[in-house]
Amino acid sequence: MSLRHLTEEMPVEFIVNDVGSAMLLHRGPLAREYAWVQYDRDATSLQFITEHGDLQDLGMKIKGAFMKPLAKTKELMMIELGDDSRFKNVVFLKCTQVVCY
Repeated sequence: MSLRHLTEEMPVEFIVNDVGSAMLLHRGPLAREYAWVQYDRDATSLQFITEHGDLQDLGMKIKGAFMKPLAKTKELMMIELGDDSRFKNVVFLKCTQVVCY
């Protein structure tokens, strides 16, 4: 089942550096637990997959300068920020690539 985009549920910021270290900053607790995240190059999006197989798209296009370093990403750090902008909770997700032929 496809879920609403994550950007429709809460404010988020996506960060990736040139060696592929990636972070997603979000305000408020996540509504569900994710098993992994995948980067779909053709759709230029991040998709979060739950243990039950539900798919939730990030809701923003990942393209341009982000694409090459994201191809190196093996793990995404999801960081919940509190009201004071301090780290409140950190979750690490395995990151895979979707390859279409």
